[in-house]
Amino acid sequence: MAKKDSAGNIVGSIGNLITYVVGKQVRVRSKPSQINMPQTEGVIKTKSRFKLANSLAKKLYHSSEFLGTERTSKSTDTVYNSLMSLILKTSIKENEDKTVAWDWENLQFSDGRLAVPEIQWEIQEDILLLRWDKNMITESHAKEIVFIQIDEATTDVQSRRFPVIQEQGEMPFGVIRPALKRKTMLYTMLIKQKSTTIHKSKTKFLGALGES
Repeated sequence: MAKKDSAGNIVGSIGNLITYVVGKQVRVRSKPSQINMPQTEGVIKTKSRFKLANSLAKKLYHSSEFLGTERTSKSTDTVYNSLMSLILKTSIKENEDKTVAWDWENLQFSDGRLAVPEIQWEIQEDILLLRWDKNMITESHAKEIVFIQIDEATTDVQSRRFPVIQEQGEMPFGVIRPALKRKTMLYTMLIKQKSTTIHKSKTKFLGALGES
């Protein structure tokens, strides 16, 4: 919408034109053309997949316990794009009605080569108890083990890191309270840092906890 500025010049939008002031001159340019992307089934599906992946990638990226020092050795774009790429490739499936949904069991947000040991876990009230055998990890010399819970409904993330030699840890059960009335997806991964290089394991899905 056009209006007068303090000098009495008419500036702003007039139909398909925009007037603006440069120095003492009033200039006019046309509005940029609007490109309408055809809303085909493929375009709609791609948008839905991207929106779904983006919602989780942002929350994983902002989980400092999960990413740790990786942010100092890689650019923001590299870390975020890597998360988006893995999530899009592994965790989104198509339903019979052509809508997209999460494939939690196949979700990957880490693609490293370290081997993850067997994990034992149990729920005691609102605490998730976790145990592992450090001797099963010594070959890879991994220093830390990470556990990540993702709320099925909101994709909110909760993560904890523990030294491998500790062989056990605990974290609140569930991302959203009350946990027992929600479902949370549990994952683990290993981290080893040597100088500025981060070595990781693949994401390992441990189970869907809570309401079935």
